[in-house]
Amino acid sequence: MSLTVPAGHHFLRLAALTPANCGDSGGSAAVDRPLAVDSWSGLPYLPHSALKGVLAGRQGNVHLPGGGLNARRAKLFGGPDVNGDGSGRPGSLVFGDGNLLAIPLLLRDGRRALVASAATLAELAHHGLLPAITLRPVDDPRAWEGHLTSADLPTLPEPLTAARFGIGAQALSGVLGFAGPVIVAASQAAKLFWQLAVEERTLTALGPDGMAQAGSLRTIELVPAGALFVSLVSNLSSKEVDLGPASPLQLGAWEGTGCGYFSAEVLSASPTGAATGGEAPPGGEGGDRPQPRHETMRTVFRAMRALQGRPEAARTRSAIFDLGPRLAQRGLAVTLAFCLAKAGGGEDEETSERVRTERAAYRWILRQLFAPEAPVSYATLHERVAAAIREGDSALPADFEETRLWLRRYAETLLAKETGHE
Repeated sequence: MSLTVPAGHHFLRLAALTPANCGDSGGSAAVDRPLAVDSWSGLPYLPHSALKGVLAGRQGNVHLPGGGLNARRAKLFGGPDVNGDGSGRPGSLVFGDGNLLAIPLLLRDGRRALVASAATLAELAHHGLLPAITLRPVDDPRAWEGHLTSADLPTLPEPLTAARFGIGAQALSGVLGFAGPVIVAASQAAKLFWQLAVEERTLTALGPDGMAQAGSLRTIELVPAGALFVSLVSNLSSKEVDLGPASPLQLGAWEGTGCGYFSAEVLSASPTGAATGGEAPPGGEGGDRPQPRHETMRTVFRAMRALQGRPEAARTRSAIFDLGPRLAQRGLAVTLAFCLAKAGGGEDEETSERVRTERAAYRWILRQLFAPEAPVSYATLHERVAAAIREGDSALPADFEETRLWLRRYAETLLAKETGHE
């Protein structure tokens, strides 16, 4: 498969096919070839120069055999200022460091899990590869989240704290390309898991007599096979660029020992905020069945048209406009609990007209978000919302965020404003 980078800003997901060392040149008392480690996070990273150098090398040397400049390489990766006359030029491809996305973890029962860095996931959400609206700030650096118990984890040098980061399992599997158990870890928790994952390998050279040569013993650090990194790549040209085979990419040193091979895949933001890589999902039978986002759009439009003219229409518009900021500031659980409180708990309570209007508005919104197609009782609707409050993203409908966005867009054009709101 070819590594093709469309125009614009994207991420490269780099998966270690083998253990790899892409590190510092200096040694230490314990490790002769340490990994490059971010000074703030304490986690390994892939230097952008290594990635750029490997991909640029596929285009040939900077200079052609006759001494001329390799124009294709210079156009993509930049050309040198040989004579100091300012003739050097930047290329149309700009690479960022490969930040650690996830590391493999062997659970006590023998299963393989991935530990994803919460900081890197937050960055991906900022760029639209994850639904940022559901993310919640977690201040505890030892916090972790996953559909696992502490008994499933290997022994750690420090205790961790359970938390909720608000990243759904479906969105995570799309970004990680992994269907097994996933742990999201805050900064200190990620470092603790990394200490379990890092590998050390002792190398030595044998002489003709089969004995170790003097001075050849050395120790190198390795990221394990299965580790994932993401590098922001900007294609500043107007055309997609083919960078050759997506696998293998040989990054770092020690290729003679079979280390340092990666595969690469472009991740781009989809309309629903989930990462996509490779081929797009197929359409329906005959190619004419609408994709889910089109059906969601139509469903919301029909519901909004039916709401026009009803007493709660204006209040519903204001409530929809309040929903986004409340999610961003307070998180999913608090927002849904607020909506349930506004929707009321009983069907036949004696209330004022204003309260009945507000209750109807919030019930209408919750029905669109959790039960848009089939009419259900309010008790069933209440339970669906309560499940999402308890379980987070895993209990949300697949099109929850998409529905919310279409509600916002159509409310602006189809519903009148409520006096005193917005």
